[in-house]
Amino acid sequence: MSIFDRGAKSTKGSAKSKRGDASNPKTTIEATLTALASGDLVSLPEGAESGDAGTQWQAIATIADKLRQATQLSQMVDEMPINVMMCDPEDFKIRYVNKTSIDTLRTIEEHLPIKADEVEGACIDVFHKSPVHQRTMLGDPANLPHKALIQVGPEKLELNVSAITNPDGSYAGPMVSWSVVSAQISMAEKVKGVVDVVASASTELDATARGMTGTAEEASTRSATVASASEEASTNVQTVAGAAEELASSVQEIGRQVAQSSQIAGRAVDEATRTNQTVQSLAEAAGRIGDVVSLITDIASQTNLLALNATIEAARAGEAGKGFAVVASEVKALATQTAKATEDIGTQISSIQDVTSSAVDAIASIQSTIDEISSISTAIASAVEEQGSATQEIARNVQEAALGTQEVSSNIAGVSSSVSETGASAQEVLSAAGELSQHAAELRTEIEGFLQHMNAA
Repeated sequence: MSIFDRGAKSTKGSAKSKRGDASNPKTTIEATLTALASGDLVSLPEGAESGDAGTQWQAIATIADKLRQATQLSQMVDEMPINVMMCDPEDFKIRYVNKTSIDTLRTIEEHLPIKADEVEGACIDVFHKSPVHQRTMLGDPANLPHKALIQVGPEKLELNVSAITNPDGSYAGPMVSWSVVSAQISMAEKVKGVVDVVASASTELDATARGMTGTAEEASTRSATVASASEEASTNVQTVAGAAEELASSVQEIGRQVAQSSQIAGRAVDEATRTNQTVQSLAEAAGRIGDVVSLITDIASQTNLLALNATIEAARAGEAGKGFAVVASEVKALATQTAKATEDIGTQISSIQDVTSSAVDAIASIQSTIDEISSISTAIASAVEEQGSATQEIARNVQEAALGTQEVSSNIAGVSSSVSETGASAQEVLSAAGELSQHAAELRTEIEGFLQHMNAA
């Protein structure tokens, strides 16, 4: 629908156009064009479209529609929350600055060469130390679109320059949409720093997780070795415990036999003592027999001497003494035999006395040996008793050691299980660290791309 709807009122109270009189088309058209030139959207006169100047009125209606659209677009651009400016491609003066731009420029006004309200109508050269490059670039639409990041004081501004053309395609000038991106860049740099820290931490975490995995594997291997050694030690301790029990039993048997030997040795000492007394009595009896034999020898000698005297006396007596001589001769012979027999008896008694003396010495030696054996047996019995106590203590300690090794084996099994769980956890940490490192790398790539985009000129 045309803005010249019948009955529509002017948007401004100053409009003088009236409805219904199209008798003077020239005056009415001039008045309408004047109103449009001043921005007043007037109503179409009654009968204008069907009169002689209908074609002209149609053209005026089209112009009014375009003007209305342009006004709406201008208001939209002026009110939109985007900073927009446009300059002339010939003299490079800023012809348009929207409201948002003015408001944003006021926030950085202290860093501008001119005030925010003076920007519209100013030349772009005031913002550049060497404006030749900017004039060359902005003066040719072939260089557009173009993006740039400029520094204004401590603030960074991102510029996006586009070419605006006229309806006939000719270059109307560059339009700049811009924004203050200092906070975004600062945040991006901080995020990049955090990403770098996260990436470094993930790398360290990965290394730590790998170390944990290696340590867990090594600990698992060692715990398995220790468990095997503990089981073997437990078996050996059980064997030693059995051997200790057998040794204790053997020591007890040895103690019993030593005690019995000691008793036998004691009885042997008693028997040796009695035997020694008997032999001593025998030696004394042999001594007394020797005395008797000596006496008999003396008697035999005297008898032999008497027989000799008798023979001499018989010889003196002559024939009368022959019988007496025979008797003397027989007595002499008997005395000689008696002397010889007593000599033999003396020899035998001497032999008996020698043997008895040797027997006495031997029995005394035997008694001394038996006494020594008895003493040794007593010492052995005491040592065996102590050894028995020590062996029982060893057996008790070995049993406790066996229980200890069993407990160690049980604990080692628990440790091995814990180590396996630690290894699994380390693998999970390693996997998580790998994912974290990958995500950190991707995030770093994105942040670096964003910063490169922001810094691109």
